Amino acid sequence: MGRIANDEVRIGGILPNPSIVEIMPSETNALLRSIRHWLLVVAFLLGIGILTLAHIGYLQNVTRLLYWQSLVFSIAGVLGGVVALAAGVKILGSYSGSNSDGLSGK
Repeated sequence: MGRIANDEVRIGGILPNPSIVEIMPSETNALLRSIRHWLLVVAFLLGIGILTLAHIGYLQNVTRLLYWQSLVFSIAGVLGGVVALAAGVKILGSYSGSNSDGLSGK
């Protein structure tokens, strides 16, 4: 048996070495990347909205509520902040790095 240079044997046959093959992004990948980006933007805005509403609710009702009732607004604010922070970091990370398929995010 001879050895095939620059090729790898995989299940299903012989495929060229992935480092040599240039992968062209398809329209589907571009569309899915765009949808993913907009979903991250929506998650970021939803987190900011929850954070804002929790802050307003806490400030408006802090004198009229018991301790455990004001704790609900505090927990909602923390959760909204975590969602906004995570989505914001993912959005910024999508501009600076490359995707898992080796293509730039732009």
